[in-house]
Amino acid sequence: MRANPMAIVVVGAAVAVSALPDAGVAGPPPIRRELPGRSLGSTETRWLAPYVLLRRHLVGKAGVTSVRWFDDNGKVTRELAGPGVDACAGFLSDYGAAGPTYYGIQSHWKLVLPKKGAEAGYIAAAGETFIHQFHPQRGQIAVDISARRNGWEAP
Repeated sequence: MRANPMAIVVVGAAVAVSALPDAGVAGPPPIRRELPGRSLGSTETRWLAPYVLLRRHLVGKAGVTSVRWFDDNGKVTRELAGPGVDACAGFLSDYGAAGPTYYGIQSHWKLVLPKKGAEAGYIAAAGETFIHQFHPQRGQIAVDISARRNGWEAP
């Protein structure tokens, strides 16, 4: 009896696929440094969301972070850059001269928060919802919940 070559291929593919989850996932190996001397800088590039790219450059103690939004054709549609820009889960923060400003990553929104209370609070965002927990007085906790449909600024 002759073996069916298609059946062998299917069985072989099934074995290879079932072995992948057990292999574990590891990131890329570290980049080898080949230059003499010590490193004075670093760079990071990563995708924050589909079509949203973060680049961070640090040389000595000075650095700059830039975030670019692209359309389907690869054209830059929006950009935020500066030494005070930082990426958080669900939003970007920019601690510039005007105070902290927050931007949506996947939604197109911008929010400037007034200073509330003496102690630092907690900030979170998801989609078009922004949560700011703060302490009006020592021992008190208050929360502001903002949603874009309530009329905050869209840049």
